[in-house]
Amino acid sequence: MKTVLRLFMLSVIISFSSCQKDEITVEEEKSIKDTQESVVSERRGASTCDAVAGTLTADTSLTCLDDGLILSASSNGDENVPGGFEIVYGLTRVEGSDLVIDQFNDSPDFVVDESGSYAIHSLVYNPSDFSLSIVVLGTTTVSDVEAFFNAVAFCTSFDPVGAQTIVVDCAQPCGAFAGTLTADDANPCIEGGLGEISATSDGNTIVPDGYSLIYGLVDVSTGIVLDMNATPDFSVTEPGTYSIHGFVYRTGSKYITYIQYGVTRVKIVLGYIESHPGTICASIDLDGATFNVTSCID
Repeated sequence: MKTVLRLFMLSVIISFSSCQKDEITVEEEKSIKDTQESVVSERRGASTCDAVAGTLTADTSLTCLDDGLILSASSNGDENVPGGFEIVYGLTRVEGSDLVIDQFNDSPDFVVDESGSYAIHSLVYNPSDFSLSIVVLGTTTVSDVEAFFNAVAFCTSFDPVGAQTIVVDCAQPCGAFAGTLTADDANPCIEGGLGEISATSDGNTIVPDGYSLIYGLVDVSTGIVLDMNATPDFSVTEPGTYSIHGFVYRTGSKYITYIQYGVTRVKIVLGYIESHPGTICASIDLDGATFNVTSCID
């Protein structure tokens, strides 16, 4: 169970820090799913225990905080509640390195009023064995519950991974600002097969804590990103019109690695950011500093 919890915490923390739905690799997702399936199907107590918590699918994996926001999940139809048993649902949120239990409900839907990483879990148990009153809402953690179940011989089944949803405050302003650049020489030429272009920041860039600044070289005729560099200077080998753009992004965000040199257009990157309002905080200087590069005349 502790292995599953660590896997879940890793996946949620990665997702939340970048606010990206696709930050987890396919391999990581498969590992989490495989481990989840093996653990959820585990029975505690006698070998004849038929309780199965089953699994849930979140109705949304990423949403904006709003008044009366309801997080909900749907059963995958793989639970089993024996006679005399009950199924209850719990809402947890990430706090530090653990999951704190905030609420219980007879159905997998909960009202939340804070941003954060949440999960809805199912629990099948016999109320004659124990009472949910042992859980102190807002204090008791999933680890505490796991330790309790491991110490007794009750027939129970608990889904420790749950259906995960990230809630973000979309109204919170993004403090990142790429600023603007000025070309050091807007009309350089290529000599000896190589031309150097560079720009200087206008001093209006804002890079919040936890963010990074990088520069991209773009072919103006196509809008395609040709290269990226930690400083606004590049070498080119062909005459043409180029531009250098500043880009401020959250350090460690994987979507920056999706940019393919010679393939990805800078407006595609901008469109991706703009299509995730409140979930991705980043800034691109779309105008950039432009250069008209020619061949040097002897």
